[in-house]
Amino acid sequence: MKIALALSSAAATERLTQALRDHGHTIAQANANAKVGDLLENPDAELIVVSYDLLSAVYEARPGCLTALGRNTPIVVALASDDLRDDRPLLPFGSGWIFLDDNLDRVAAAIALCASGYSMVPDAVAARLARHRQR
Repeated sequence: MKIALALSSAAATERLTQALRDHGHTIAQANANAKVGDLLENPDAELIVVSYDLLSAVYEARPGCLTALGRNTPIVVALASDDLRDDRPLLPFGSGWIFLDDNLDRVAAAIALCASGYSMVPDAVAARLARHRQR
């Protein structure tokens, strides 16, 4: 699968790029500290992985573009498991989520699920979400 990466951390970009290449994916674009335009300039990617903070910047700059972009290319939101909170209103714009602090050996399976509109959630996050729903 041809994937574009737009992450705010150079270290996360490097780790995810290597993990995806190890699983046979092609990286169409990998930008650490990506700008809003970088996310929109790669229409030939089959899937875009974007960090939540960059997704927020795109939404602030051009609110309508996420809907149009998501229709053409699935958007996968990359975040740390501690970042999954109620104050993340843009998470539903993603076709799925990947957790950068989870085991990157499972990234190929996570990307395949995200492309289909599903996500793998680390056990600690699932437990926290379950407790939150019980309140």
